[in-house]
Amino acid sequence: MARKIGDICAAGEKFQAREGGEKTRWIKCGILLETDKGFRIKMDCIPLVSDGWFAVFEDQPETTTRPAARAYSEPKREPVRPHDTGPEPDDIPF
Repeated sequence: MARKIGDICAAGEKFQAREGGEKTRWIKCGILLETDKGFRIKMDCIPLVSDGWFAVFEDQPETTTRPAARAYSEPKREPVRPHDTGPEPDDIPF
């Protein structure tokens, strides 16, 4: 049976922390597993901002979040329609 060792993360952009100082935003790219046959890596993405180096952060319980994750939340965005393609499917009269 596989055991999750930790999250594989790449360093993203730098930002100014509220407490002062510069911090790094970490991008989760995958997980590191230990199996009966050795270590395995499961990558979900490879970010373009990475310099090719990745860090492994030990697995934490789901109830905790990293401070950088709490300090930043992705803004809600509306879907973008590239071109006016006509009425929405609910507006079609048949």
